[in-house]
Amino acid sequence: MKSFLDGLFGAKSRLSPLERCLLDTVRQHLCGDIAMRWDQQVTAINKVQRLPDGVESDFYRMQGGKPSFNPMIAFPNQATELLVAMLKLTLIGTPHRLSVQIWAVDGYIFSIEYTGGSKYFEEAMSMDPPARMDIQCELVADLAESTR
Repeated sequence: MKSFLDGLFGAKSRLSPLERCLLDTVRQHLCGDIAMRWDQQVTAINKVQRLPDGVESDFYRMQGGKPSFNPMIAFPNQATELLVAMLKLTLIGTPHRLSVQIWAVDGYIFSIEYTGGSKYFEEAMSMDPPARMDIQCELVADLAESTR
């Protein structure tokens, strides 16, 4: 029933609090034109596909029922698959840890991959107040490096 209601009210088209937090954390390490393109790409995400057990989230910018690739917001680094950043999350005061990789494909933010699954952290982010987290972020790729 929850899946049906989520689909009906567009929950699968929005970023979760955890996804938003991770993308915002990477954004804090970017500057200039790359930060602007990051913001434009994140804002344009209108479909999120989540794999079972919270192991991966894939992002799409859909138009007319098909993925849309606006070249004006693409990163100069248009490698076929590009590991953009690695993050480590720790729920403060608990032994819970999560390793995360954020990937781009052909110049567009495409996925977040979780080692071990993200469900516990998704629930912690939805608590009131949200659980306190320590997030370490390492940029791995240069999105400004032209590859074409």
